Amino acid sequence: GKEEQFVSVLEDTVREWTPDRRIRLGDEVDRETTQRILRLDPELNRLYIARIAETDDQPGVLQVVDPISRRVNHRVLVGGAPTDLVFTDKAIHVANFDSGTVTVVDRKDFTRRDIPVGREPLKLAAAGGNVLVLHHGERALGVIDTSGNFRTIEIPGSGRLDNLAVVDQHAILTSHSPTALEI
Repeated sequence: GKEEQFVSVLEDTVREWTPDRRIRLGDEVDRETTQRILRLDPELNRLYIARIAETDDQPGVLQVVDPISRRVNHRVLVGGAPTDLVFTDKAIHVANFDSGTVTVVDRKDFTRRDIPVGREPLKLAAAGGNVLVLHHGERALGVIDTSGNFRTIEIPGSGRLDNLAVVDQHAILTSHSPTALEI
């Protein structure tokens, strides 16, 4: 049956979780969906939560929660099967694995647009104002620049790209194959 979606709040590491400390997200789900992505925006004191849809043909959902008032302030439909989320000064970016897009949501007015980025965008990272897009379905790293333009950089090697991190403005990628792990 349908279950109400919520996020749990743990006040500290000593107390146990109690149901009255939940933040109700306002959606009911049948499918065993979870909030796949959870990011805190300390500057605006917001919690960004993204989850997959009830069925594979429906869009995912981005919810913007005020953790103090414990309310969902905005609910935005994104692409199919969100897999990662990153935010910059101006926008929230959600990678949509099944749609081959990144949904860009303005942090002020919550208008949205989709940028086609190629097969299976899996991971995102912010670097120098740009957003990097790791493609699991092809050996490529995408770049969404500060103007919203997109370009792709082919990555040499074998195996599927599977992780992305940025350290000191340098992108670190990993990939795997049946016989090797590449960094």
